[in-house]
Amino acid sequence: SECIATTTCLDEGSMAAAARVRPGEEVLLVTSGGTYVFAEASSGSIRVNREKVEAAPLIGAVYGTRFEVRGGALVKAAARSRRGSAGTTRKRDNRSLQDDNQAQRVEAEEIKRMRVEGASGEAIIETLIEGSATWEDKTEFSKDKWLRRKERKYLPWVRVLRPTGANVAAAYFARRDSKRLALRPDALAQILARADARDGSHVVLVDATAGVVAGAFLERIAPSGRLLLPAARARQNLDALRRFNFPPDCLSLVHHVDTRDFPDPPNALVLVTTALDPVSLLDAYVPHLRPSSPFVVYADTPHPLALAFQHLRDSARATALHLSETWLRDFQVLPGRTHPSMSMSATGGFLLSGITLAAATSPDS
Repeated sequence: SECIATTTCLDEGSMAAAARVRPGEEVLLVTSGGTYVFAEASSGSIRVNREKVEAAPLIGAVYGTRFEVRGGALVKAAARSRRGSAGTTRKRDNRSLQDDNQAQRVEAEEIKRMRVEGASGEAIIETLIEGSATWEDKTEFSKDKWLRRKERKYLPWVRVLRPTGANVAAAYFARRDSKRLALRPDALAQILARADARDGSHVVLVDATAGVVAGAFLERIAPSGRLLLPAARARQNLDALRRFNFPPDCLSLVHHVDTRDFPDPPNALVLVTTALDPVSLLDAYVPHLRPSSPFVVYADTPHPLALAFQHLRDSARATALHLSETWLRDFQVLPGRTHPSMSMSATGGFLLSGITLAAATSPDS
């Protein structure tokens, strides 16, 4: 059984079907403004960029398809090239351009009138280009940046993404607030790697991300793995699991268990929570793991992990202890203008990982 409808273990016909959105599936839409929208592929309607549009065109669409939002409808975007100055060789720079709002001859009222009359986004952008007194003096880089900005305003679009662990994590992180924990996709990748998530893994998981981490693990531990969610304190919120379109046999791998009733010794432990003390959680669950099992603990500050690091080292319960900050810098990589992004997330949180020692695997030790 596949817990993610991508490529592995699927025949050619199944792969072709999995590449398209099926009726009733949850899909993830990323907009031209960089926001994320979860939607159901159905005959109903969804809201994109504050506009109500019909969702029916999503059914049967290939993942990765881009739709333009036009007049309350999703219209499949045609391939088009941006207007520039291809073929010219005159060297340009922006030293003579003045940012005084005097270069545009087209008045705002005229653009407003065109929008009311139903003019296309392409027509509005073309009018603005023709009305610009400095267009031909701009560099190709400036033109491209200007066009992208105007397209976001006058040619809104959405791209259909498959709701994978990485994409769902990115959507939840973009919509995060102070009331809920959200992981950056690179932090989630670190957790999966350090926990050695693979088919057959039996993972004890405490997940405070509404099920985003649980879904990412299910993608990797199927079909013979198990996801064990301790129910000692409270049943964990797994609302995000419905975003992944998992079949019932995949969801059956999730078990809410009592700490004393693990069916078999688990071989991995993952703690993603900021409300509970890592030391007490490690003391409760590490003794039940098999020897040489990996464990990963996430926190948004380093202090609780530093205490847990010292506790594990002093008690000789683990080896290969590693405390690190998950940090990522986005770069714009384009000819002649490669540089770090001007705004980005400051940190992706902190991780404590290690390997359990055999002496710590017996509950009576």
